[in-house]
Amino acid sequence: TPKIAAAKTPMSVHTCGSVNVNTLLLSAPGRQIATSSCRSVSCVMPLWTPQPLSPERKPDSLNHVMKLLSAIFTFPEPGPVPFWRRFVSVIIGLPMYGLAVAIMIQAGIGLEPWGVFHQALSNLSGISYGTVAIIVGAGVLLLWIPLRQKLGLGTAMNVIIIGVSVDLFLPIIPVAPNFWWGLLEFSIGIFLNGVAIALYVGGGLGPGPRDGLMTGLVNRFDKPVWLVRTSIEIVVLGMGWLLGGPVGLGTVYYALTIGPVAHMLMPWFALDKRTQHVNADGSLDGDHPVRPGQESFDGD
Repeated sequence: TPKIAAAKTPMSVHTCGSVNVNTLLLSAPGRQIATSSCRSVSCVMPLWTPQPLSPERKPDSLNHVMKLLSAIFTFPEPGPVPFWRRFVSVIIGLPMYGLAVAIMIQAGIGLEPWGVFHQALSNLSGISYGTVAIIVGAGVLLLWIPLRQKLGLGTAMNVIIIGVSVDLFLPIIPVAPNFWWGLLEFSIGIFLNGVAIALYVGGGLGPGPRDGLMTGLVNRFDKPVWLVRTSIEIVVLGMGWLLGGPVGLGTVYYALTIGPVAHMLMPWFALDKRTQHVNADGSLDGDHPVRPGQESFDGD
């Protein structure tokens, strides 16, 4: 039998006394084959080393999916804080937020602006407060589209978990029998609300729907944070009041206290030690190290 010309590749020779054949051998990178003998065939076997696939090469369909997700969602940047810690912080903070809202509702001395609006719609429609909050939150997310705001995992969790939690806690929270008891309940609700905000915002998994609306308007129209936020809450409060929502002492009490309470608690729960600095005029000015009392707070 005539010999087949051997390829110019690393070879391992097997010797016997009858036939010489060149055989292609598929081998993993770096693997060597030792010389051995047999009784029938003498083989000159070149080694073929397959080239590893480049990690940078991805199917076009996968690239398109990743681009689409990046355009819609925002993801936390890789860093020293593991994802599970962020998730735990958010998953504790959001039900606590619902508990705080339920306590303030049962206090009976008024609600914060969005609460006034939600309660008014709940009274008119007969739908539970939590369900109304979920529907309104989803509607606010639609306003993100023209503002080009990106969703985070915490955003979707915010819309659902807070509303569900309010409905779960309302039946077990006692209604305040008088004004002073209501004032005590409302104070407890404000404190729990501040802790919940610190946990949720500190987790860094994306803004709530109402926060995203505010920051989107700030970026779109280049206006101070305080002006945009105050304008939104005045409009929402006015609509809630016109629809018969519970405006009262609690409305003013919440407005004056929730900011300082959240600012005080934020350094204890912020997982990222950097945040947007708010200038004296309320405008945003990049990233600066977090120091107690300097955190920016956007609420829920």
